[in-house]
Amino acid sequence: MDALREFLINSEEKMSTMFKTATTLHKVYNEYVGEIGKMNIALHQTYDQEKIFAGRPDPPRADIMENFVSWQQGQKELSTAISDNLVSAFKYEMQDLQAFLEVIKFRYEAAVRYQTTLKTAKSWEGRVIKTEKDEAQKTKALAQERDEKELIEMVNRLILNSQIKHYWTSKMAVFRKQMSTFATAQVAVSKRLEDAWSNASGLGRLSIASDGDVAPYGLDDF
Repeated sequence: MDALREFLINSEEKMSTMFKTATTLHKVYNEYVGEIGKMNIALHQTYDQEKIFAGRPDPPRADIMENFVSWQQGQKELSTAISDNLVSAFKYEMQDLQAFLEVIKFRYEAAVRYQTTLKTAKSWEGRVIKTEKDEAQKTKALAQERDEKELIEMVNRLILNSQIKHYWTSKMAVFRKQMSTFATAQVAVSKRLEDAWSNASGLGRLSIASDGDVAPYGLDDF
């Protein structure tokens, strides 16, 4: 039981760290998405301004508005996946561990009380019962010792059977499902961003060709 308690304490500490870290990560991603949104608004306003400016240069600025919107949307989806899967998974497993530790704590406290009760019950062994009061006290002490012993045995069965089986079956299954969902979201976001930036990666830079026309530069030209 001591080894189990130490394992649960260490596990709860690690899960608490992961929960706090995932929560911070979600907050940072939300701020990140917000900053991209501010940039996109300014970019959109820049396009609108240049469209109505009579003296705008030719050719016009490359239109990458859709790409930037996809970038923002992808990061927003990733932020949601962090909240729905990482934060949620770590939070509920941490709470399950804390509840498990409360059961362990109750068992240890009951065991301490039982030692006192057991000592009192044993003190009646071999003693001569002289009065009805002595008989009543002995009966009470023996009944209390029996009840507390049964309580500890019941808690032991709960810990070693129900709780452990629940933790290693139901909880592990939920964890696998949430991590699979998070991984799927990561892949989808990566694909979205790949599509967005692949479309824009060929824009290159512009230079003036020998005939005065605008010619594109590719990355190999640098």
